[in-house]
Amino acid sequence: TALIAATPRYFAGTSFSVPERMKQGAVGFVSAQANALPEQYVAMERCLATGDEASAIACQSNIRDQQRSASGAHETPDLKARLSGLLPGYPSGVRLPLMG
Repeated sequence: TALIAATPRYFAGTSFSVPERMKQGAVGFVSAQANALPEQYVAMERCLATGDEASAIACQSNIRDQQRSASGAHETPDLKARLSGLLPGYPSGVRLPLMG
């Protein structure tokens, strides 16, 4: 909590538990998954902006249900596949890490 007091305008570094983080003082969040599920995240943010916490929590639950199948080793390939379906020309494959 000392960090929160020292940084009054911070973004949560995850898209899990967004309503809880916003209630704790976050002004936003960082989410790769929001790129693939933009409508759901926008709906959740609108609920939060209007103070409808119950609906925001329901939106978060819906997002979690959609992401449940894509966790661990499947998270990045699933995200890329979703994005390639939304954005024509977006590569659906996962590249090897760059080595230096």
